[in-house]
Amino acid sequence: MKIEVLNLFCQIDDLAMTRQLTSQITTKGAGLYDLLGKEVEMRVSGISVIQYFSFLAKYTNSGTKAEDVQFHSMF
Repeated sequence: MKIEVLNLFCQIDDLAMTRQLTSQITTKGAGLYDLLGKEVEMRVSGISVIQYFSFLAKYTNSGTKAEDVQFHSMF
């Protein structure tokens, strides 16, 4: 009888641990999904930054006056 009760408590502990782990997996999965959704936006932003610095380097080295350069014409 004592072994059966102990076995039951072990199973209850296993069930509680399983529920906790499934909750963590769901939470981590949702977070990962959100991050993957932002990846495209961040990639576009990164490309824009690289283009901007490339643009600045080009015109800084060319001797063109800043007032004569229009950044928006680059895109």
